[in-house]
Amino acid sequence: MRMDLQKIEILIEKYLEGKTTLKEEALLGNFFQMEEVPTHLMPYKDLFAFFSKERETAIAPLKQWAPWSSSSSSSSSSSSSSSSS
Repeated sequence: MRMDLQKIEILIEKYLEGKTTLKEEALLGNFFQMEEVPTHLMPYKDLFAFFSKERETAIAPLKQWAPWSSSSSSSSSSSSSSSSS
């Protein structure tokens, strides 16, 4: 999957200005995970690899804690049945 190089360069500029959306940042992250990155964009490859790894590290504990996950829904259903007594 080859992304339009001009689009990537525009997204990099937007990113550096702090104007990208999360979806655009994900596109950049996916682009820089490819093996063949143009030479002039190589400095950004390490940057986006770092942020991707940090994002995974930050999200993993949240997935375990998530109060809306199925493991905590059983405890909330027991508390709601006790309040209706």
